[in-house]
Amino acid sequence: MLRERLPEPVAKSLSARPPRLVDTSFVDKELRGHLSDRLFKVETIHGKAAFLYVLIEHKSAPDGKVGWQLLRYLGEILKQWVKENPTWDRLPAIVPFVFYHGEREWKIPNEFLHLVDFEESWRPYLLDFRFPVLDLGAIPDRQLSED
Repeated sequence: MLRERLPEPVAKSLSARPPRLVDTSFVDKELRGHLSDRLFKVETIHGKAAFLYVLIEHKSAPDGKVGWQLLRYLGEILKQWVKENPTWDRLPAIVPFVFYHGEREWKIPNEFLHLVDFEESWRPYLLDFRFPVLDLGAIPDRQLSED
C-alpha cells in the first residue's frame, strides 16, 4: 500500500526489492500516544540506498506543525546514519510520508515552508520539502480493504 501512495516519480524509481523495516523510532516519548513512525530502507532502480519515513498520526484533527515534527525526525535519521557511516560522501535520500486517520479532513498544506514566516524573495534560499499525506478517513473502507 505504501508504494501505491508515494509520488509517482518516487514509486517508479524504487527497485522491485521490498522495503526493509529499520527497527527504530524517532517520535518523542511524550508524543507516542498520538504519533508512531516506521522507517524503511529501500533501494532505487539505480542501486542507490534511500529511506522512506512514515509518520502515522493518531489524532482527531490534523496537526498543523507536522512539517516541523518531520524536519526534526529527518534530522535524527540523518544523524544516526552519519554515526553508522562515518566515511560518507553523500547523504541518503529520505522521503517523508504521513498516514493520517483522524476524524477531521486533512486540509493542511503538505510542505514545510508553510510554517515559516518569510519574505517571498527569500524562498529560493530557504529549506523546504513536501510530504505526501494519506488521509485514511477520506478513503472508503471498502476501497481500503481492496488495497
